[in-house]
Amino acid sequence: MKEKELILKLSKFGEFLSTRFLGKLVREKMEKVWNGYEIIYIDASGVEGMTNSFADECFGKLLQEKGISQFKEKLRFQNLNKFSEKVLIKALSNRLPTID
Repeated sequence: MKEKELILKLSKFGEFLSTRFLGKLVREKMEKVWNGYEIIYIDASGVEGMTNSFADECFGKLLQEKGISQFKEKLRFQNLNKFSEKVLIKALSNRLPTID
């Protein structure tokens, strides 16, 4: 049976999230629990910022793998500061399929 929700606290990985290596580590943790929960809350409280490479490797690739609808249904972002929010939006928009 699927659990309702999980809270993933990004602050466990540091105050400033950088590098593709760390992004891959966090993404792999999410992938392991993806099917076990209806909603995964990504809690960014205590995180001062993230780099483009972290956001792309973690969330951009997850968006590409899971697709837009599954990504939007499953993930809920909380407590992102303005800087991290802008970095995340850019990383996700770069991974969205383009329409010609």
